[in-house]
Amino acid sequence: MKNKIIPIIILIFLPFTLLSQEWLNNLNKGEERNLFKMQEAFYNYFKNFDTIPKGVGYKQFKRWEWFWSQRVDKSGNLPAPDALLKAYLEISRSTKTKDIMQDPMWESLGPNTSSGGYWGLGRVNTVVANPNNTNILWAGSAGGGLWKSTNRGETWFSDTDELLNLGVTDIAINPANTDIMYIATGDHVGWIGGYSIGLLKSVDGGITWNTTGLNFTQAEVVTISRILINPLSPNTLIVSTNNGIWRSIDAGNNWTQVQTDGSFIDLKFKPNDFSYVYAGTRNGAFYRSSNNGVDWTQITAGLPTENAGRVGIAVAPSQTNYVYVIFANNSGGSLGVYRSIDSGLNFELRSNSPNLLNSTFFGTGDSGQGWYDLCIAVEPDDAETVIVGGVNFWKSENGGANWSRITYWYSGTGTPGVHADQHYIFSISDTDTLYVGNDGGVYRTPNFGTDWEWIGNDMAITQFYRIGVSATNPELILAGAQDNSSWAVNDGNWVELETTGDGMEQLVNYEDSDILYTSSYNGNVARSTNGGNSFSDWLYSNKVGGESGDWITPYTQDPINPNIFYAGFQNVWKSTNSGSDWFAISNGFPGNTITILELCPTNPNYIYAGTGNWLRRTTDGGSNWNEINLPFYGNLSSVAIHQFDGNKIWITRSGFEPNSKVYYSNNGGASWTNISEQLPNMPVNYVLYQKNSPDRLYIATDLGIFYRDLTTDGWINYTYQLPNVVVSELEINYSVGKLFAATYGRGLWRGDWLNYLSTPILYSPENEEIDVPTNPELSWSDSEGAVSYNLQIATSPDFANLILEQTGIEEAFFNVSGLENNTVFYWRVKPCDISYCGNWSAPFSFTTTPVLWDTHNIALSTGWNYISTYINPENPDIEVLLSDIETDIRIMKNSYGQLYVPQYEINTIQNWNLKHGYLVSMNSDATLSIYGIVNNPEENPINLIQGWHLLSYLRNSPMNIVNALESITPSIVVVKNGAGGIYAPAWNINTIGNMLPGKAYYFFLSQADVLTYPSNSSQKSIFVENQNLMIEKVSSNFKNTGRSLVLILETPMLNDGTEINVFDEENKLVGVGFVQNSMVGIQVWGDDEYTELKDGAFDNESLKIKVKQKNSLIEMSAHNIENIIDKVSTAKLVYSNDGILFAKAMIDENATNLEIWNQPNPFSNITNIEFTIPNSGIAEIQLFSLQGEEVSKYTNYYENSGRHSFSFDSNNLPTGVYYLTLKFGTEQVINKMVIIH
Repeated sequence: MKNKIIPIIILIFLPFTLLSQEWLNNLNKGEERNLFKMQEAFYNYFKNFDTIPKGVGYKQFKRWEWFWSQRVDKSGNLPAPDALLKAYLEISRSTKTKDIMQDPMWESLGPNTSSGGYWGLGRVNTVVANPNNTNILWAGSAGGGLWKSTNRGETWFSDTDELLNLGVTDIAINPANTDIMYIATGDHVGWIGGYSIGLLKSVDGGITWNTTGLNFTQAEVVTISRILINPLSPNTLIVSTNNGIWRSIDAGNNWTQVQTDGSFIDLKFKPNDFSYVYAGTRNGAFYRSSNNGVDWTQITAGLPTENAGRVGIAVAPSQTNYVYVIFANNSGGSLGVYRSIDSGLNFELRSNSPNLLNSTFFGTGDSGQGWYDLCIAVEPDDAETVIVGGVNFWKSENGGANWSRITYWYSGTGTPGVHADQHYIFSISDTDTLYVGNDGGVYRTPNFGTDWEWIGNDMAITQFYRIGVSATNPELILAGAQDNSSWAVNDGNWVELETTGDGMEQLVNYEDSDILYTSSYNGNVARSTNGGNSFSDWLYSNKVGGESGDWITPYTQDPINPNIFYAGFQNVWKSTNSGSDWFAISNGFPGNTITILELCPTNPNYIYAGTGNWLRRTTDGGSNWNEINLPFYGNLSSVAIHQFDGNKIWITRSGFEPNSKVYYSNNGGASWTNISEQLPNMPVNYVLYQKNSPDRLYIATDLGIFYRDLTTDGWINYTYQLPNVVVSELEINYSVGKLFAATYGRGLWRGDWLNYLSTPILYSPENEEIDVPTNPELSWSDSEGAVSYNLQIATSPDFANLILEQTGIEEAFFNVSGLENNTVFYWRVKPCDISYCGNWSAPFSFTTTPVLWDTHNIALSTGWNYISTYINPENPDIEVLLSDIETDIRIMKNSYGQLYVPQYEINTIQNWNLKHGYLVSMNSDATLSIYGIVNNPEENPINLIQGWHLLSYLRNSPMNIVNALESITPSIVVVKNGAGGIYAPAWNINTIGNMLPGKAYYFFLSQADVLTYPSNSSQKSIFVENQNLMIEKVSSNFKNTGRSLVLILETPMLNDGTEINVFDEENKLVGVGFVQNSMVGIQVWGDDEYTELKDGAFDNESLKIKVKQKNSLIEMSAHNIENIIDKVSTAKLVYSNDGILFAKAMIDENATNLEIWNQPNPFSNITNIEFTIPNSGIAEIQLFSLQGEEVSKYTNYYENSGRHSFSFDSNNLPTGVYYLTLKFGTEQVINKMVIIH
């Protein structure tokens, strides 16, 4: 929930007179509200300094001057207290937030992490703990609102985005009801500027806020420094302000000014006796109340009365009569530390050296920053141990008599490095834990100053002056920060750059993003040529004739020639050699230093240079300059130039002059048109022109961002989702269509620019769709005018974790592959034309299919097996995967020549490939168990080239091969399995039927293609039972030897179901097929090269075809034989491994059909002798040894032709090779018989 405030609050700005500085004594009463008078006093005081020492308030004034010089009226008077509030209330009445063209999608980029020490994120004025739960901390920043931690500072968050430009000075929490809280708004600490809206109250633990009676509705200039709640009477509040002390007894509704004199800065209770209250002023006075703040008495006994400035107070919890005070002198150094042991009635000086408030290592000198950074605390259980914070921290263990430095503002000195400028110390009761707020953020010490740790991460409170956005790297931005030097962010990672105190104008070389430029105040610019790893001086006063630059000195790169640079000091300077040398191209500008320097993007001869009161221009690159008559006097804050026409310019005005904010000229400033209509009366800090647009302008203001163009009716608020914060500069990265905003209190923000291209609407997968494949097709609506689209897919809704970023997509769809299972993905699309891109679509999310773990058990038979799996193995290492059956494996191979032979420790396969099939020869039956993730087949397409492939079947259930392979059907010549089956769609042959899980298949493709199996959930058909009968007949007659030839026969004269046999030269059966639709496909098995005996056809061995009719085998002749692979004709049928032959087969009426063989062969004891005869007659069968001796004879008369057999017992014969002969009439055939006992 956002914080809200009721709209009756009166705004109070922070006056310079809140400070105690010696030079302020030269001001007359009332002059402290006039910037010009304060500048006069300041510069008169500092003009005699040859060099400005650190820690004397010079930079603090310059920061304050920079902020308020843009907001005063033409006489130098600071704005009325309620000026910005009135503008804030105007926004809802006069600007068109409802007409916004698109959601800007603002997001905070940080920085929100720091290494601590010298570096920091931003100033924290106060930090307190919940009195009943010290894990809960609250911190008030200078310009970034209120922040909360629920884990002692490990992480922080803010709910105050809608509180108006909020700085927080102090926080008080009701101990009886910690949901009741009070915050003092504004920035009492220094001159930096910012706005206050009085004392706010929350009754719901900081979720919502409302005003109290302390809102100063009159024209008083009031700021609040401290808030006290009486723990014994929580409705009693005491508040210190620069206009006395105020008291309420009804929880803030009504107030009484109980002390009228004095500008009070500190306020403390006496522990355990809350009737005693102590107060310190900015100008050296200490007050005491003994009746709970009703009456006050100034105490002077033992305290200084001259040269006294700000007073800091601490009371010892263990000795509550001990009161310590530290006085700063009028130069900001420490005047002395004093102690009272009688509850603040009398004091004695404990020490006046070293200078605890000076920045030097040893605390030397008289000056310091005590008016800016001063705090003091006493250890809870030791009234003699005191800690004082100024620029650094010092500690005394003898009641303030002697001091040791315990931190230093710069690391590497041997002293703990803690960021400079300490503003507040909060002590946790009864512990030595202190929390500290300083210019860098929040620190913690667990042992009262011995050890320190930075705990300010997550607090995006940086006050940025300027930014520089890379043109070539959309993730690279430089930023210059108040108090905290210069930063770079690249791809979300922030790094601190030069140690410059304050970082100012920033620039990234548009040709080479490794060349970076970063600056500090008055025009000291450093350059890095290695992406920020190191910097060297590049531009400084001596390079430009000793001229001094402004607090923020402008410099820029020529938009046409990357070697040319320009800089604005008291004149405009130019370099034509990348900054090695500089020369002035102007002469005689007014005395003010230049704050504005702009070049026409397409014609750098047009240059505009100026400051708050004047503007000059040249149209010839600086040879001649002309003064431009401005349409107002004072507060000129920025200039924007048209992309192509250097005469078309827009200027902005800061300050609070009504209806005088933005002006346009189409003739180089000769005349002006006021285009401020509908804008609230608020400071406008910067104007940005968007290229390739209908003259679209963005303006940065003290109340956010607004835009207008030729298509809008006036200005439209573009601040939606952006905190209510001062925006100091805007830049665009055109490559990604992003707008970047530098804020003065909430760091860097990024949003979408406005564009013409309609934002696409995402179609598929639908938003929040589940069970989406990991290779989905994403689709969206066309965007009119788009020539391409950019796509992002991420695993986080903020797209921080990108897993795909695709540009140049020409259609409104894109196929993605390789996504993780069971993962939520976010995706979005934006349109692009030739020059820029539009906005991202509203993101969609989808969830991919879940990961399923399972075990796949694959049965392996003795001999050859074609195997695969649908499981992604948990461990794909072949040796691990097959370890349980290692001894059963003879050899394993794939179709790429890789082997696994465990017996000989050969392994060139290494890892199981899910998409590969494997041939495994087994010594014995076994079961292979594979455990892992079930594959989603549709998400694993298999890229195939022309030729043979042994492939996996990736589904976990059977499917008709016709449906399973439909994605590559046009490319299939033939598929064969390990059971003799063939799928040849061109010949309408299918003796495979269903593809089965666990089996592998040989594919021969005619062309390259991509095989994508249907999903596991697909309901496509499987083979029906009567079709399986033919497949079983083929399988039962097939001998898998690991090698085979595919023979396709056209048999037009044979009936379906007719059996066709293929024999080798020894009349051994090597193939069986069955006619289907006058076609037959036969796998002819070849000889197993890993066995000693012949068990199939040899390469180049002739083959014979015979048809089985009735009980006879009739030889067939083959005609029109074609080698399908080589696409050549051949004279005869011969075996070739992995060959594919086609032929027409006819019955040979002249064949003798006289044959004899035995099965099995070889054999041990019993074999079956089989033979065929062409007709009836006497068959004589003889068996001869190798020596020609007849060892057995069998004769019989047969009435029928065809096939006959009888059993033969070899027990009486020795092991050996024999000749088996068949004599029938005048014909005789011979075959070999092998007996092995």
